[in-house]
Amino acid sequence: MKDDTPLRALATRIERLALDPDGIEAHALYKLARPLLSLSGWRARVRYEALSALVDVMRAAERADETSRAEIAERARTAWTAAVRELEENLDTLERAAIVRRRPPVAHAAWLRRVWELLDASERAIDALANDGAKAPDVRATLRRSAQAEKAAIAPPLAVSREKPAKNEAPSAFVAEVATRDELPVPDTEARVVELELATIDHLLAAARAETGLLGRRRRLLVAARQRLLEAAAALPLDEGGVAARVDHVAREIARI
Repeated sequence: MKDDTPLRALATRIERLALDPDGIEAHALYKLARPLLSLSGWRARVRYEALSALVDVMRAAERADETSRAEIAERARTAWTAAVRELEENLDTLERAAIVRRRPPVAHAAWLRRVWELLDASERAIDALANDGAKAPDVRATLRRSAQAEKAAIAPPLAVSREKPAKNEAPSAFVAEVATRDELPVPDTEARVVELELATIDHLLAAARAETGLLGRRRRLLVAARQRLLEAAAALPLDEGGVAARVDHVAREIARI
């Protein structure tokens, strides 16, 4: 990746969000924003609609023949630009959330890093497509990585959602709420335990995706993830879109096995 690409600056900000969130407060605007955001009851939300659209285009690129490669590369570049813009907006949102809660959103920072890595791989694959280099083995692997990303893998981490959809309104499939305000003054350690328990579900799903040799072990990992997910959804008001995406993914993978 070139040093002057938009992704380079975003990588630095993502690292600071995860490791040194206090550095965000160097901005005078954010110092003023904390009490205003806190008093207004602002809640953070992140989106991944553009990212999902990019994965769809990359899947089309993987299946495309040589005659349509240039057209696919142009579409992919447009989708990639929109996904980078979405990543930057999500990063802005999570920086504000870190200030309001006075602690780093560790799980979401790790998610942003995974999104960044997917965008980095997609950029290299798109450049190769545009330059007729898609036949190279390393480029095909990069293209495959971008094209085979599952919706459950690119979805934001599970979080407690205090707001329910309006009547007759379905939850958005590409918008996820970020824990911004604790309804009760729970201890910081207790809140972190909840975040870690929710993160365990995604770790189990990731382990299942990585297990390609033993189908029995892969199925056990999926079943364990589903059990934890259902228990967490029963005990906590989790984001409905995130829960649905993971339940559907587990059901499809178990049926495939």
